[in-house]
Amino acid sequence: MKRTTDKPKLFVYKIKVDSGGAPCVRKGLLTLAICKPLIRSAANAGDWIFGFGSNELDNRLIYVAEVTEKLCNGLYYGKVFSGRPDAIYRWKGDQLRPKRNRLYHRGIKDPERDIGVFAHYKRANVLLSRKYRYFGKERYDYSVGLRQFIRSIGRGHRCRISAHRRAQLEDLRKRVWREWKKTGRPTHAAPADRQSVCHADAGSCVLK
Repeated sequence: MKRTTDKPKLFVYKIKVDSGGAPCVRKGLLTLAICKPLIRSAANAGDWIFGFGSNELDNRLIYVAEVTEKLCNGLYYGKVFSGRPDAIYRWKGDQLRPKRNRLYHRGIKDPERDIGVFAHYKRANVLLSRKYRYFGKERYDYSVGLRQFIRSIGRGHRCRISAHRRAQLEDLRKRVWREWKKTGRPTHAAPADRQSVCHADAGSCVLK
């Protein structure tokens, strides 16, 4: 799915658990398949996502990614991506079912949050990126002003960006692309706290 506007959207959110599930980075592909259902619904190819650590993770930059493809309606859960750690659902007939051996989101309510309900699975949207920088537990310094703002925001994502914040984020993205070439490792072991509310998304869209 492609963007319908000329200027890409920028999505900013904070990550509580970075255990290789959301985002999942493997074999040159970053995917966001679980957690943040509102971002997965609203973002399209060409948009950018900035994932920062929670205050407990010192608000460090976890990843920056351009959405290069978006798969909807559960298409991600076919054979092509079935071996990826975040492909925790599978088709059984016309229904999506959680895999028994999944590492992530083993709670009873997790499937509805991740993929939605039968038969349309409106939340079963997955963002793919082959243009990303993933830091994980590595530290990458960024401006004090932006860091103060990231510390101040809550759990939900931000997608309406003032000119000032947009300039800061775009400057950060450009610097990252010039300076960072390696791929980091997740902050936490997988699985981390399986009951952690890593999928909460208040969906706030105000970025001052």
